[in-house]
Amino acid sequence: GQSPHHDRSADNRCLRNIMEELIYSKIVSSAQIKEHSYTPDCLSEVACYMLNHLPCHYAVTTKGELFAKMILLKKQYTIDSTTYLTQGFNKINQCQNP
Repeated sequence: GQSPHHDRSADNRCLRNIMEELIYSKIVSSAQIKEHSYTPDCLSEVACYMLNHLPCHYAVTTKGELFAKMILLKKQYTIDSTTYLTQGFNKINQCQNP
């Protein structure tokens, strides 16, 4: 049979990728978004670019979510996410202004 991790009928808990919340928060608060008018689709493309380059961190419980956020807010995550944020916006800008 299937492993219990794939059987969502066993309980109502959902796996959440904590990185998604942190990425969208970083995008919304970025300087690039304040300087330009980006469509929601463009911002989603930046988020996808970042999520495809950064590791996933999943949690089910609030305690697990807090633990994951503590790990992710360390210096290396900040450096990596800022790098990929900039690269993501650069790719969007290249597509909009070929």
